[in-house]
Amino acid sequence: MEAARSGRWVEACAWGLLALALGRLAVVVTGQLTFPLDLEFETLQLRTVRVIESGANPYGPETYASLPYVFSVYTPLYHLLVAALPEVAGRPFLVGRLLALGATLLVAAGFFLVDGRRTRPALAAFACGVFLLLWPVAGHAAYMRQEPLALLASAAAMLLLARGGARAAAGAAICCLLALGFKQSFLAAPVAGLLYVALARRRREALAFGGVLVGLGAAGAAAATLLWGSGFWFCTIAGTEDAWSGRQFLAAWRGVLLEPAFGALLVLAALVAASRLRGGPAGAGGLLPMLRRSPYAAFALVAVAALLASVGKVGSHSLYFLESILALLLWLVFELGRAPPSPRAAAVAGLLALGLAVADVARSTAHRSALAWPEPVRPGSDYATDARAALEQRGLSHPLVLNLGPLRAVGAIADDFCVNDALLYDRLFRTGRLSPEPLIADVRRQAFDVVLLTAKQPIPPPADAADPMSRVIAAVAETYRLAGRDLVLQYFVRDG
Repeated sequence: MEAARSGRWVEACAWGLLALALGRLAVVVTGQLTFPLDLEFETLQLRTVRVIESGANPYGPETYASLPYVFSVYTPLYHLLVAALPEVAGRPFLVGRLLALGATLLVAAGFFLVDGRRTRPALAAFACGVFLLLWPVAGHAAYMRQEPLALLASAAAMLLLARGGARAAAGAAICCLLALGFKQSFLAAPVAGLLYVALARRRREALAFGGVLVGLGAAGAAAATLLWGSGFWFCTIAGTEDAWSGRQFLAAWRGVLLEPAFGALLVLAALVAASRLRGGPAGAGGLLPMLRRSPYAAFALVAVAALLASVGKVGSHSLYFLESILALLLWLVFELGRAPPSPRAAAVAGLLALGLAVADVARSTAHRSALAWPEPVRPGSDYATDARAALEQRGLSHPLVLNLGPLRAVGAIADDFCVNDALLYDRLFRTGRLSPEPLIADVRRQAFDVVLLTAKQPIPPPADAADPMSRVIAAVAETYRLAGRDLVLQYFVRDG
């Protein structure tokens, strides 16, 4: 009787957690879908889409090292997909956001398929609720970003491998390649898949998975080189590598550890891992038996290792945690489904998780990104309308704009512009991976109708500034005339 009562408590807590997460997600997603401006990173994606729509090579030196100075840092499947779909008039980010939202919801639904018919619905609901509750997921569910689609492909790969069979293994390999096509850093699934099929000693599956992964992967690499040249590899690999920073590593972890639900997930994963390594009802103890039981253990191990190796990179973000969150939850659903804890322990854990979820929702804002916009640029402020009108009065209804200021702000003013990310180009110039000379030459010959700088940028730059971007700004000060300044930007036009 007591066990049955505890079981009902556990199920109620699990479904309550999912309901809470879905309710908060609905609020967040509504804000994201209705927000007319760039949420945070979306203009960077949109510029690549625009290059593809124009028929140009998004990875060619003629694109990133000269006009229009668009550096595409990700593999192209997401951008090709967005470019192929019809755009909603006046809402350039909406289609990309809807794609990401659909992928996020499908990933969440995948927890109910972890162990086939043996998947415990309440346990899957619990994992689904935690997944949708965590801010790296919920806060970017409807962003114009490629990570949700890469995550969906990775999840599909693990579900297919867990199903078993040569056909499923071949399908899993295709999904791994799709994940890499959406974002090149999603390596955990293919590496974990190879580890699993090798350790599980399933020869037919290993041959199918490895053969398709290597064969189609080589064909895809050859096709990318043929279509886009060596610039594809420079943009997606060599040009995007950044230094590792201990300060960045700590800052990234500090951001997610402030979420009670994320800390609870790490503690639960550690407790289950310790239990399985000792052995017990789940089977023989030790790491090797656990890795052979399912692909989820290998996925969790590789994803966490990849996170620790990459999250300290300069420019890292909470999105780097997505693979690890998914992998840990998939593994927990499988392991706890095969050998659940005692009813009393499960009931206590369920109540604690529900309490942490309530605390998580209570402390988080519904839409942080919109609140992060500078005050004059927020929707309803007429900032963008006034800025566009001022340019039109100067006869610049469709100006060629060079943006050396905030990425998100310029997207509210100009539909197309050169230098898709000034901070990225600054790092490329500083590290010598790109030369600033072509950009300086274009500035000096007044190739641009308008140049935008951040309002805080001193003009001219300090005389002792030796960094390459300061040379670009100095060329602007010499050849362009200040036409106006507001709280966000400085506007320069041709001098003469």
